[in-house]
Amino acid sequence: MPRPTAIDAALKFRKRLEAQELAAFERMAIIYGGIFKSAQDDIQALAEEIAAIDFPDREKVIKLARLSRILNQIEEQVKRFGGTIQNEITLAQRVAIESAVTNAVELIEKSLPPDLPDSLRRTLRGSLKILPADAIEAAAGLLDADSPLVALLDKNYGEAVRDRVAQHVLDGIGKGLNPRRIANLLNKNFTNALGNGLSWAMTTVRTAQIKSYQLAQHATYQANANIVPQWVWHAQLD
Repeated sequence: MPRPTAIDAALKFRKRLEAQELAAFERMAIIYGGIFKSAQDDIQALAEEIAAIDFPDREKVIKLARLSRILNQIEEQVKRFGGTIQNEITLAQRVAIESAVTNAVELIEKSLPPDLPDSLRRTLRGSLKILPADAIEAAAGLLDADSPLVALLDKNYGEAVRDRVAQHVLDGIGKGLNPRRIANLLNKNFTNALGNGLSWAMTTVRTAQIKSYQLAQHATYQANANIVPQWVWHAQLD
């Protein structure tokens, strides 16, 4: 069997990262989906109120107390969901850093000349510097108290999703539609508008994971510059 190369190892590490990312997305989707489910009864009742309006338009519907209550509920729940995002970022960052340091060391070992004497290989392996994850995590600074990301999650995330829902909740709803048709449109519009908030959350977690992984890898290479004077980027199409 041919000896695994550094490229083989890098591709294996990438698949592990993708699996960790998918698990985070599934956890967030389950929690985020509860925001929409909790509003289902109110959405049905709102559809009936809209159907009872002779000439429904945005100005009339936006003044309905039930719609305001739904939007307030969404804003509050999405704001709380910001805590879930922070937790997922913390977990993704920690796992990515620990994996990156371990993976970087393995890539260094696999990049050594195949004909290197075992005694020298063991000496080099024993001399590799392993950086503490806490130090790299602090350098990343993604969730510092004064970071823009924390400010966004704490103050603006819920309001931004609420505004998005308010802008699109009435798309396609016009005169003469029956309550069932209006309910279907409302469900579609709520789902699409809320989906933007979930997409942003997933992108944010993915960015945190990739940034942390790359930072930890580079820091490990730099700490072992006596063995790794340079490195080469490798890319592959999905």
